[in-house]
Amino acid sequence: MAYYLWGATIRSELSTDNRKPLVFKFAGRYREHPNKGSNWDVDADLIWKPRTNINLSLGTGYSFRHSEGQYLTQIKDPLKVETLGVRYVLASIIQKTLPIELRLNWTFTPKLSLQAYLQPYIGSGDYREFKELRAVRTFDFDIFGEHGGSTIDFTNGIYRVDPDGPGPAAPFSFRNPDFNLRSLRGTFVLRWEYRPGSALYFVWTQKRADDALTGGLFNFRDDMEDVFRAPGENIFLLKFSYRFAL
Repeated sequence: MAYYLWGATIRSELSTDNRKPLVFKFAGRYREHPNKGSNWDVDADLIWKPRTNINLSLGTGYSFRHSEGQYLTQIKDPLKVETLGVRYVLASIIQKTLPIELRLNWTFTPKLSLQAYLQPYIGSGDYREFKELRAVRTFDFDIFGEHGGSTIDFTNGIYRVDPDGPGPAAPFSFRNPDFNLRSLRGTFVLRWEYRPGSALYFVWTQKRADDALTGGLFNFRDDMEDVFRAPGENIFLLKFSYRFAL
């Protein structure tokens, strides 16, 4: 397997007229890393301006990443002379993320306005094909269970590896690295300028998070439902400023 440092990227963008009440934007990108993996993502934004004092936007994106050499851990082993007495354990990973952003700016009067922001976020990481670096200054790997008599098994969330089977190398273990991320952030700010230069702010912030593991699987409907069912915290703030005339 050859080791390359270069890659190729393709990107495209599309946007309608920003002066119109309804604006649509789209961007897509694909990047290829020879013998190392690839990733692609798309982003879309919809902006609606029904009146001069109201601006509502909805943005979302989806990203997919495949890497052949995601670092996991390292194990000291003097028998692994090819990598200077250390076994560098890596894996292939399929990573998916999807954020959604909702923004609202509403000016009721020159003295009263509302700003709102809401972001549900879901993501997952699915690790597979566990391996070790074959030699220093290379991007070559030996896959556990497929090379040199090595074995790998999975029990109760733990991977157990014997890097050379019946050979003298000591076995080792590591936990299942698969992950799932589900979160929600929201902020609402009501601003009232009760006198020139002086303002009162009412702020409500909500945070929710759910990191329950589901084997690195990505399921939009189930994950999004879990976001809004997750336990959260609410923070309320009241702030005011007063300008003293000199």
